[in-house]
Amino acid sequence: MNHKLLKILNCLSLVFCLGLVQAQTITLSGTITSVGGNPIENVNIQAQIDGNLYNATTDADGTYQLQIPEDAEGIVKLSLEDDPKENMTFRDLLQMRKFILYVDTDMELWQNLAANFDFSNSTNSTNGFPIDPLDGISTYDMVLMAQIFLDVGQEYASQWRFFNADMEYVDEFPIAELGPLFPGLSINFTGVKLGDLDCH
Repeated sequence: MNHKLLKILNCLSLVFCLGLVQAQTITLSGTITSVGGNPIENVNIQAQIDGNLYNATTDADGTYQLQIPEDAEGIVKLSLEDDPKENMTFRDLLQMRKFILYVDTDMELWQNLAANFDFSNSTNSTNGFPIDPLDGISTYDMVLMAQIFLDVGQEYASQWRFFNADMEYVDEFPIAELGPLFPGLSINFTGVKLGDLDCH
């Protein structure tokens, strides 16, 4: 009788402990789309928290769900690797030339991310975005772009860059600046492909 009672108590303790573990985690979710609003699949979302890594990947609808501790302190990084030439056309090279020669000065901030291959923004920037959209774009960026287009350039760890709806963070963001973490917290991101200046 005492042996059965001990088994029951052990089971109840296990259920209680599992409940505590579940209560200490939350789900960070959202959708990642292109500038044109199309879902981006296979984006890796990685949270680095106290030396531990928590990973999630977007599905065909561009949605993700990432389980993290509710008192998490660390950063979340977004990355996506694919063919560097995909979505890059000769038209993009012509557009880059127009930006560099100031023939076209109507560059949007997201286009700066797509054109700035060496990410050389000036010191007058805010949250990773230059104040002047044309800031940091040079002939060197066009050379790097042309090398990739001709299959003679270097490979980049990530051909995509990401920012949130408020255009505040590029590729990674500190969890602490998200505000209070709570179950069901949703954060959406937009992805920009290097070299895709007209958002194919």
